Amino acid sequence: MLPRGGELVIVLGIETAGPRGSVALLRSSGESREVQFKAAGKLGSELAPTIQRLLREEGIGASCPPDLVAVDVGPGSYTGLRIGLAAAKGLAFAWGRPLLGVSAAEALSSEAMNDPGSRRRGAQVLCAFDASRGEVWAALFVANAEGQLEQVSPGQLYQPDHLLSRIASPTLVVGDAAASLSDDARGIVVSPRPAWPSALQVARLARKRFVAGARDEALDMSPTYYRPNEAVEVARAALAGGASGLGVATAAEALELRAAGIEARIQILGSFLPEELSAAVEARACLTIHEAEDLERVRQAARAAGRPLPVQLIVDVGMARHGVAPGA
Repeated sequence: MLPRGGELVIVLGIETAGPRGSVALLRSSGESREVQFKAAGKLGSELAPTIQRLLREEGIGASCPPDLVAVDVGPGSYTGLRIGLAAAKGLAFAWGRPLLGVSAAEALSSEAMNDPGSRRRGAQVLCAFDASRGEVWAALFVANAEGQLEQVSPGQLYQPDHLLSRIASPTLVVGDAAASLSDDARGIVVSPRPAWPSALQVARLARKRFVAGARDEALDMSPTYYRPNEAVEVARAALAGGASGLGVATAAEALELRAAGIEARIQILGSFLPEELSAAVEARACLTIHEAEDLERVRQAARAAGRPLPVQLIVDVGMARHGVAPGA
């Protein structure tokens, strides 16, 4: 039975949009535990085992899962967002639990509002992320009469100089592009807080919203990117250039390419949650086996599907690398 909106809930938080991935468990008592790991190049193989290990060590399993799953929906890394959202959806569906998406900008700005003086009426927090290509993605938040955070400008891309000229003072700036916008003489100061939200911050904000009655439709949830998704266009360009197959990070990405009519061989390079197997089968994707127990799961999935499922075994020799044989 799910808790009612007014009750405290146990939340699993997932943050994969930034340079470091993290997962957190926030208990109804307020006690929490967070695990961080490097996201660059290893997120696909790190996330699922980290979630499983955290839940196991905290004594939480499928028979008594968290009450709520919360995930950072961006903006941020293309691949990171997809991996995190696919994992969050898979767990929420498998457990029969609600899923709430939390904006990275809102999570970071909400924490900044706890800085001294930030909760006074009219206080401004600008969240600015480095969107590469010489651009900054930014959104403005203002404290209302009750001291609650409200987003007053849509998140969008700016040239840093143009954005700086539009910022009113005083303003507290957060995010990994904050330093490029600092102007102490005008009262535009950089928050001392971390430049990217954590899974625990995502979990805290999600629980606050859930208790207040917020609900999201998991099937319709999609990430916010700095720019339009280019995955399908990139895949088509690769195939036109002579590629015989494609590599993706998650089953959700494989399904996206299949939905666009791409029939080439697709390999899921990252590790996978058991809950993602059905999507991988539907996408006719080759699974990468990182753990021995994954083989049994794939065997059972193949039996249920009534057909063989392609796999690639990874033998760990300490190099932290894998790929495919030429012509595979």
